Amino acid sequence: MDPLYTSTVLSVSRKKALDCEEVVNYLNEFNIKTSITSNYSTLPHKEHGCRLTQSITKKEDIKHIWFILKEKYNFCCAHLKVGNQFDGCILDFIAPSKCPKNLDNE
Repeated sequence: MDPLYTSTVLSVSRKKALDCEEVVNYLNEFNIKTSITSNYSTLPHKEHGCRLTQSITKKEDIKHIWFILKEKYNFCCAHLKVGNQFDGCILDFIAPSKCPKNLDNE
């Protein structure tokens, strides 16, 4: 049986400028297939961000992407939407109750 794919959206941001083209090139080195768009957010201050859309078959797919991005860009958190199943802090998706309430991405 073929794997069942679920569409996910991972949103990362920080105060310092974030080059989404650099992010896509970096993820390509790991053979990660994703679509990335640049965005700005105001939560509670202006942040530069990248919105990654990809299909996954298991939780470990998102964990793999997250740990690669976290290591390279020093993100402390991100927003994640997994189909109709999850919408919130990626840290809660990975391990419930790990998401800090006051975040200050650099």
